[in-house]
Amino acid sequence: TVVTAGWLDEIEGLCKRHPDIGIAGPQSNTYGLHPKRGQSPGELAGSLQSLSGSYVESASCVGFCMFIRREVMQKIGFLDEAFGQGYFEDTDFCRRAIAAGFRCVIAAGAYVWHREHSTFLDAARDALFQRNKKIFQERWGIPERILCIVPERSADPALFEKETGFCLGLARKGNWVWVIGASRDRKELFHKLGIHGNIKVLTAPRPLLGLRSLLLVLARQKKKIEILRTRRDNGK
Repeated sequence: TVVTAGWLDEIEGLCKRHPDIGIAGPQSNTYGLHPKRGQSPGELAGSLQSLSGSYVESASCVGFCMFIRREVMQKIGFLDEAFGQGYFEDTDFCRRAIAAGFRCVIAAGAYVWHREHSTFLDAARDALFQRNKKIFQERWGIPERILCIVPERSADPALFEKETGFCLGLARKGNWVWVIGASRDRKELFHKLGIHGNIKVLTAPRPLLGLRSLLLVLARQKKKIEILRTRRDNGK
């Protein structure tokens, strides 16, 4: 790994301000943020200063760099040695922490570069990955791709709160969730659900919610949406 100036202070400060954050990681090339050609990790980190104090909730952090609150380990224990030398032990630990009531986040203002796939030789990596994947999925299931249609808030505020909370819970369990709601609820939906990296929020005029959902399902040919969840305004 290559750490950058202020990365640890940024993550520690974030966790101090939000006591329910149990595990935090930095932004990284591992999460898709790569330095541009000729740009150093430190220079990239400098461009993130305006994001200081903000974060994106995640279903897990990657074990190359995890800031773990002591209380988490006191409550759920340590990494499970059933996973051996690596792969999925970090994800399993994060799922256990979330199940215990903690949140897992990526600090938007911190950056650590990670040289990926350098711990194991290819043959050993593939065998260990498949072995541990089986252990993990037997415990936690296979993540699903779910489309949720959320009723308009003005029609039933209580149902709106219940459904958005349910969508957030699905994402925290590692599922990939698309949420489609009424255009007039755009600000509220992004405030409640845009904080999680596993959630994609889309909006449409209320009469077009069904059509917007159908177009999304038809558009996804490779990683298809597997479950469609909808509730009418009366909650049935």
